Amino acid sequence: MRRPALLLALFLCALPLSLPAAFAQDRVVNFATDDAEMNAAIATARGRLDAFLAFAARRDLQSGAYTVKYAAPVSGGPADTEHIWVTLLQIDGERLSGVLANEPAGFEGAIGDPVTFTTAEVSDWSYWGADGKLHGSYTTRVILPQLANEERAQIEAILAPIGEDDL
Repeated sequence: MRRPALLLALFLCALPLSLPAAFAQDRVVNFATDDAEMNAAIATARGRLDAFLAFAARRDLQSGAYTVKYAAPVSGGPADTEHIWVTLLQIDGERLSGVLANEPAGFEGAIGDPVTFTTAEVSDWSYWGADGKLHGSYTTRVILPQLANEERAQIEAILAPIGEDDL
C-alpha cells in the first residue's frame, strides 16, 4: 500500500535578499505524511502561528519579509497536498492572503499569483529579523540533513537559532 506524500517546497537561498527572489529557486522535497520529524516541525510552527501572525500584523506586511507555508490541495499527483511558501500580504482574522513565493509543482499557478487561505492550512512560517537572520522556517530545518554539505551550510548560515525570535 502506497503512503501519500507531502510535497514541501525547500527554502534554498544563499543570501538574505528579497524573499520572493530567494524562494523562486526552491525545489520540491517529498516526505511521507507520517514522517514524525516533519510532523513535529509542522506542529511546532502551528503552535507558534498565532504569535507570529500578531507579530507580523504589527509590521509592514508589504515589505515581503513575512511568509507562511500554505498546504495547498493537489489532485492527480503523487501527493494530496503541496506545501508552498506564500509571501504574506494581508491578515484578516483566520483568512490570510498573499502571493506564491515559488513555483508550484503539483497545481496550476506561478510565482506572484495571489492566493487566499485559512490559518488552518498553514504548516510553517518565517520572517527576516533585524539580525539579518531567517526566523521560524521549522520544516526547512528538517530537510537540512538531506542536503549536500555546501548547500546545507549556506542555509544554516542564514537561519536564526530556534527560540531566538522577536515574537
